[in-house]
Amino acid sequence: MPRAILLPLFLLFSLLSGLISPNIYALCAPTAVSCISSLDSLSIAALRSRQYQSSPSLIKQLSANDGLNEYARHYSLDGTAPFHSYMVSYQSDLRMVYARLDIPSTAMPAKGYPVIIFAHGWVGQEKADNYNFGYDLTSLAGELINGYVDAGFMVITPGYLGHGTVDGVQAEGFDIMQSWDNATYLTPTFYAIDLLNLLEGLSFVNSTDWKKWAGNKMLSPKANLNAINLTGHSQGGDVALTALAVSGEDSSIKNTFAAASIWSGNIPSRFTQLETFAPMAKTLQAFFSGDGTWTGTAKGRDNSINQSFIFPWPSDSIGTLDTSSPVWTWQSEQWAEPTVASVIRSRYKIMYDRINTQVEDSDALSINIEIGDDGKLEVKHPLKFEKQILAIGGFDAVEFLTEPLVLHFSDRDYYSMPSWNLDLAKRIGRGGGNAKAFIYNGNTHGLKRSQYSWFSPDDTTDGFPQAVKRDILLFAR
Repeated sequence: MPRAILLPLFLLFSLLSGLISPNIYALCAPTAVSCISSLDSLSIAALRSRQYQSSPSLIKQLSANDGLNEYARHYSLDGTAPFHSYMVSYQSDLRMVYARLDIPSTAMPAKGYPVIIFAHGWVGQEKADNYNFGYDLTSLAGELINGYVDAGFMVITPGYLGHGTVDGVQAEGFDIMQSWDNATYLTPTFYAIDLLNLLEGLSFVNSTDWKKWAGNKMLSPKANLNAINLTGHSQGGDVALTALAVSGEDSSIKNTFAAASIWSGNIPSRFTQLETFAPMAKTLQAFFSGDGTWTGTAKGRDNSINQSFIFPWPSDSIGTLDTSSPVWTWQSEQWAEPTVASVIRSRYKIMYDRINTQVEDSDALSINIEIGDDGKLEVKHPLKFEKQILAIGGFDAVEFLTEPLVLHFSDRDYYSMPSWNLDLAKRIGRGGGNAKAFIYNGNTHGLKRSQYSWFSPDDTTDGFPQAVKRDILLFAR
């Protein structure tokens, strides 16, 4: 059958199924459906105008009732009863993806268990197929899920496109990751679609025939669809903020969120993320002072100023800030780029090349990057492109962010700058919403104390337990 006939039939089927917007995928070759017609199709306005649906089903039990595995034993050492963990599959825009479902062993409320959807952080292409949904003893996701389930919440964790392999079958949609898991910072938007499709299909919990799961000691667990909450960590914060904006304030989505929390969220615009994350990870100039040493500010000990300074705190994985130390080994390769400008130029080249290749209406975009008279980098985007990018994600869509929201973040985490979180909370409040910002001094990206004293002062305490308590209080309202 000629391609010209194949593609309209595919789009017609998708549209009639109510699964995708007709503007998400461009008329690319059948093997390149990761192309999109326009960046406009990823805007909050476009995502709010489309439909979401799914019919999830249980496919595997992770924790057996007739004998505890290592994970279940570990998280019951505190005296709490082991909870029940399952894997779920569902179709998200015609792609089969997975989710993890955890059901408490605590008594079920009359209306069913309140629900938390957990949007996990970045995994990356190399590890996506082996992603285990936090079902291990070392991950932050596993610890967070355990805290919620022990408090009586049903937790469901979508894996997103391409994430996870169950019984030898990897989740579909890895082509989307290959196309957009890069300097475009657009994968969170696709992941938000996965989350929203799952959200609209949550009634599957209440229609599942639980008797089919041999050895299940629970009678008939139910989800309270009027008490659905949302949590996102790191890149999942971007996913969560997008989902909140799409489902909030006069949305046509049936299952909406009662409240949400974002942990160390990568929440600002694609431009801000690019100009922050890559330089902080690749060049010392991003966090060193004007004299080429670390002082915690742009000003050196000789009062010279680093005009390209971004933020004083690199990741604590750096180990030391003393470049003359014998410990400074792999760091010399990690921070090999000479300047912030060189990093930003190379990353924007990736962004522009990808969009010119994969977006049908890109119009051969080109960028203008200059060093201003003050020594600072000046980036000038084509006006239409700039507007399109700024319309993606929930950071600038505060008019839709009306559900109670808490923001948890460290004072020294460049992946979730304090200024971003405080600005978002302020703008939400100014628009009549309800957002609270909680800062955890000296904490890492995972809201834990670092092993390095230069990063976490001696009086630093883990913010993680307090953040969990605050979430539980919020979600239990």
